[in-house]
Amino acid sequence: MIDKMNPSYKTISIFLSSLIIGFFNSYKLNFIVIGLGLLFLITSKRVKFRRLIIALIPVILLSLSFFMAGYKFSASGLTASVNDNLDGNFYNGLVLGSRIAAYALLGISYSMTTDSKELVYSFIQQLNLSDNLAFGILSSINMIPKLKDELEMIKLSYDIRGIRYGFLNIRPIFTLLVRSVRFSDNIASSMEAKGFGGKRSNYVIMEVSTSDYIQAIAFPLIILILGILGI
Repeated sequence: MIDKMNPSYKTISIFLSSLIIGFFNSYKLNFIVIGLGLLFLITSKRVKFRRLIIALIPVILLSLSFFMAGYKFSASGLTASVNDNLDGNFYNGLVLGSRIAAYALLGISYSMTTDSKELVYSFIQQLNLSDNLAFGILSSINMIPKLKDELEMIKLSYDIRGIRYGFLNIRPIFTLLVRSVRFSDNIASSMEAKGFGGKRSNYVIMEVSTSDYIQAIAFPLIILILGILGI
């Protein structure tokens, strides 16, 4: 549903929606947002079911913990409406727990349905982000998966030399940080050598359609209207 949405407008829409949720203490509104987030994920062709389940497990645990915290340790509890007919503390816990889940589902639906390269290209073309900053961010994103392999190589080199390190020993991490700084210097030098800076042409053109404008406005507007109506 939102796979083909322009990443810049998707970012603005999700950001505004997250802000609006915080203004209303309604568990019903939070559950509606959760449902929309799940709908985005289920209808997306970029989301793998296994990755989604793994991502949802900590969200469920965190939401339950906030629910218990709001229910057990609330000073007075939020005031539930007459139609809810719920205990104040239970209502407070339900609002807190569902709000955490709503924020999480918005974030997960955004991250799993957005390609990092398309996001950077869109920021450059639609939001006029600096080329140097944008491609620096993209280089950092692409470097993150390699850091895990680099850490394994560091640990292997320690084992070969007979250097002992425990689970909480930060020596391998410190070595990884030093190498990361060197990597960043090399990337910066490479970008300068290839002429980064100034006006550049774009290999990938990120189009903006009418549906992008509609979706970017409609999603936060629907949440705002439902919140005002007391849903």
